[in-house]
Amino acid sequence: MRPTSLLLAFFLSLPILGLVLASVVGQSGPTSLEPGLQPMNTISHLWNYVLADYILTTITLCLGVGIGVFTLGVGNAWLVAVHFPSFRDGRGYSTAALLRE
Repeated sequence: MRPTSLLLAFFLSLPILGLVLASVVGQSGPTSLEPGLQPMNTISHLWNYVLADYILTTITLCLGVGIGVFTLGVGNAWLVAVHFPSFRDGRGYSTAALLRE
């Protein structure tokens, strides 16, 4: 592998590595002199306040993208298979155009 791709992969994985490190080390959350705030574990804070919404949003996004890709992919494949112009023997030009490298 190239060093550039390893460096890019490392930088892109830093947020996940930070969460894993914070859960292992047990880093406490926000500390303040205000009387209403209590130190909280980072992972439990994320789980209690944002992680459920993030998981739901991710699942919704995955389903939406999957449905959209399936719809467009099947629709375009059908259009190409059924309505692509063929000039010789019902196959000629369309087969050559689709399989050409």
